[in-house]
Amino acid sequence: YKEAIVIDPKDEDANAYESLFKSMKDYLWIAVIDTHTHADHISYASDLSKKIGAPYVMSEKAISPRIDLRVSPKPVAEIPARSGPIRFISTPGHTPDSFTILWG
Repeated sequence: YKEAIVIDPKDEDANAYESLFKSMKDYLWIAVIDTHTHADHISYASDLSKKIGAPYVMSEKAISPRIDLRVSPKPVAEIPARSGPIRFISTPGHTPDSFTILWG
């Protein structure tokens, strides 16, 4: 299997994400991730995660009640993937719950 993650999906692009998912049927979807709490747009992460069967991931500092997996990037958190761990590195600044993703 090929692996994929979705990062910071916007609600306004829902149709594009769903088309992409349908065209990538041979992929294993690892996670749908919001790198921080979004005040600039409505996140589609929670809804998309349910549609594709992958966990919705955010920082443990995020206030959303819809998160499936909260990561604690102090200084680094990881979730497993076949191609190598997906690492979350705390990078507060834009928002207190911001993190950077390193995969591979």
